Amino acid sequence: MNSFHFDPDAPLSSSLGYQVRETHRLLESYMQQCLVRHDIQIGMWYVLRVLWVEDGISQREISRRIGISEPTTLEQLRRMAARRLVRRVKAKGDRRKNLIYLTGDGKELREVLLGYLEDLNDIAAGDIPDATMELLVETLTKIRHNVRGRLSRI
Repeated sequence: MNSFHFDPDAPLSSSLGYQVRETHRLLESYMQQCLVRHDIQIGMWYVLRVLWVEDGISQREISRRIGISEPTTLEQLRRMAARRLVRRVKAKGDRRKNLIYLTGDGKELREVLLGYLEDLNDIAAGDIPDATMELLVETLTKIRHNVRGRLSRI
């Protein structure tokens, strides 16, 4: 075991969960302020990120990759379809299954929106050395792995 122990008398700000949550909220808030310029909601952003990597996947797969429920994904896809950012196409082998594809408008947003993400990453990393940032990402990945492993046994 390691020596990082919970101290019930420590201030909230010393909590790992608090630090991760507050950091995530700030990063997401910054990104949302950039996205609103293009009438994009943060939920749409996550769907776009998935589809920019692999277009033409199912709603279920999008949900799995983002880590959100299928009804939540469906709501985002409805909004995105109304904005003509995505289109649904029936899968050839399974007519009950829809594959989600980006439209030209959805594809065109990639460069500008990823530019905001690049700026945010630069701001967040600031003067933190690359090796420290790499260690942070590695550490957060291990934390998620540890907690997932325990969750599977509860």
